[in-house]
Amino acid sequence: MNTLVTVVIPSYNHEKYVAAAVDSCLSQTYRDLEVIVVDDGSQDNSVNLLRARYAGDPRIKIVIQQNNGAHAAINVGIHQASGEYIAILNSDDLFHGRRIEVLIQEAQQVDGIGSLVFSDLEFINDEGHPAPEHERAQGYRVLQQRCQKTPIESLFLAGNVAMTSSNFFFPKTLFHAVGEFSPLRYTHDWDWALRATVHCPPIWVRENLLSYRVHSLNTIAESDIWPHIRENAFVHAKAILTLKQRIASTDNPSRAVRSAYTSLLHNESFLPLATLYFIVLGIVGFTEAQLLELVTARAEEGDLRCLADKLSLPEDLFLSAKHLIEMRKIINSQTALIEDRWTAMQQMEAMIHERDETIASQTQMIEDRWAAMQQMGQEIGNRDRRIAELQERLAD
Repeated sequence: MNTLVTVVIPSYNHEKYVAAAVDSCLSQTYRDLEVIVVDDGSQDNSVNLLRARYAGDPRIKIVIQQNNGAHAAINVGIHQASGEYIAILNSDDLFHGRRIEVLIQEAQQVDGIGSLVFSDLEFINDEGHPAPEHERAQGYRVLQQRCQKTPIESLFLAGNVAMTSSNFFFPKTLFHAVGEFSPLRYTHDWDWALRATVHCPPIWVRENLLSYRVHSLNTIAESDIWPHIRENAFVHAKAILTLKQRIASTDNPSRAVRSAYTSLLHNESFLPLATLYFIVLGIVGFTEAQLLELVTARAEEGDLRCLADKLSLPEDLFLSAKHLIEMRKIINSQTALIEDRWTAMQQMEAMIHERDETIASQTQMIEDRWAAMQQMGQEIGNRDRRIAELQERLAD
């Protein structure tokens, strides 16, 4: 008999997608599965749809809870899992048919508490069609290329190359060692991956085995920037504070530190100023629970936005190193444009001055010619009078 794998599906108001997600689990080439759908207080018809569609199927278990967030739904599902291995699938994403078969073969090669295993993925749109040109898909390809050159122990410092908790596959023993997913709205998956890779390097399977759906209701698409800043800074600070433990087993600690530093600087989500705030708090003795409280409770004394306002610091200073570099490029570009326009204006002024001199010269020439014409007219008049006088004398 194969090893049992439990797929945990956190679901919230995804009536349109959740059945397809469950079906993608049931159609796996690896057959020894149970699927636990944890509905996080959906207000649509998700639960009724699931109950009707999978009634009597012993592989499907539906758990209902009040709305506590995706992290809580994942934790509940894992605690109720009977499987030796855990796969997570968000209710708007899809497993490819061979996913579990491929990933469990990789996971079973690791002794001890095990490793986090993830694969490459493809992006699909709201209707399930490929979306390779989506902004997040393009960013993912850039991150993939960067991470190919990153040592495995620094992989998740360079960014969340797994992209989503739907891409997580791991033994339950690793969950017990790492602990539950933290109550973070946007980064609970990345935070858990960083914590997991302290224990053992991850395994990256270079095959598209997951369809990640991008649509307007993705949590990551929410526009308020400050919750993202707080969570990203908190996650990075935790990773930096555990850096000694993270590189303890490497053969070349100096190289590992340089790699970690380089990975952070190239990470589009790394926010130097905001991260420094949480690092300082950690150094002076704030526990992880206290730091997490500052992130999630939005207490005024711990809120970076309030701190920025009190210090009259612009919001942009709290953004990523890449953003600051891009800002500098824009400023330099605008400065060069202004200088080019100033040069053009000076050239135009010189041309206008030259034109004015030409016009003045032509005006003077016209005035001289007019004076000459008037003088000539007088001379002609005098000549005509003399001719008339001579004609009168001849007549006499």
